[in-house]
Amino acid sequence: MLEDVLVTHSSAFRTSLHNLSGNEAAVSYHGMAEDFRLVIGLIRELRSPFLRNRHREAVEDILGFSISAIPQRDGAGGDLAEAPPGLTKLDAARLSVTLGQLIERHAIKALPAIKAITTRATHEAILYQSLDEVRTTWAGAEFVVLNYNGRKDAPTLACIQVLVDDVQKDMAALVQLLESPHVSYIREELEGWHASLVKLAMQLDALTEIQSGLTRLTFQFRVPESSSVSRVTSFDLGSLIPVAERVLNDTEPWWRDLMTSISSEPSVLRAALLPAMKQQELEKHRSGLHLAMNEIRSHLQSRREAFPRLYLCADDALLPSIAQTSLGNAAALAS
Repeated sequence: MLEDVLVTHSSAFRTSLHNLSGNEAAVSYHGMAEDFRLVIGLIRELRSPFLRNRHREAVEDILGFSISAIPQRDGAGGDLAEAPPGLTKLDAARLSVTLGQLIERHAIKALPAIKAITTRATHEAILYQSLDEVRTTWAGAEFVVLNYNGRKDAPTLACIQVLVDDVQKDMAALVQLLESPHVSYIREELEGWHASLVKLAMQLDALTEIQSGLTRLTFQFRVPESSSVSRVTSFDLGSLIPVAERVLNDTEPWWRDLMTSISSEPSVLRAALLPAMKQQELEKHRSGLHLAMNEIRSHLQSRREAFPRLYLCADDALLPSIAQTSLGNAAALAS
């Protein structure tokens, strides 16, 4: 609407300048029209939807007077209603000063500085939107616990890789946001989120390794009751690989308890705060499983060196066979 008024005045100015060349009134009219054009530019900046209270206060400091939105009457034409809290859009019809007052107070001289504030507000809004996308992603992120091969005694985390990918993507996004020159007002929150996601990435990495190692040990030491597969007992294997057996007996109940807790509260952010998810606890079980795997590999390697034909056998099939023959006739292994 204000732009339409400016077009009308500009047209009238061109006509007066043409018909009244050199006339002082025409020249004065030109000056007034130019001021009006500039003050409309100022109002356009003040109406930016990205301005927050801190920006408005900065604008008022530059102008030296208040431009707060004045109360407006409600839709029914009744009593004056209070301006909504956190008002971000300053309508020219609701400013505490008029257009004429803005011109008289030479507010248009501050237009470049005010435009710099609104530009910064726009960039900050973009940063805030990006941060809000990260918040939204992790507010709804949940772990999924399933039973491995239908076994209730073997709970597993499903879709970990999806969470890992989301963490990596959002960490990269946060690093990029932190490099922005307009990040100061949310830097602390961004850094907090980045630190939380770095910690979560480490937790997911540990959970992935623990689950993989535990699944392999469980396959060797534990056989479902419904299985018809003949396999050596844990006592048989424990006599050959005692460290692996000890690690399994230590890690297995801890893992079941953790999965039970996560099933009850699948939120990734809340699960990350569980005592069992502390980095020290995760590292203890991960290191133990590494020792168990190293013991198994070392034992199998020694057997293969004694019987080269065993290099043709897979680890998972070879270990039970070794345990069985170790209790009986070692010569049967070579055959």
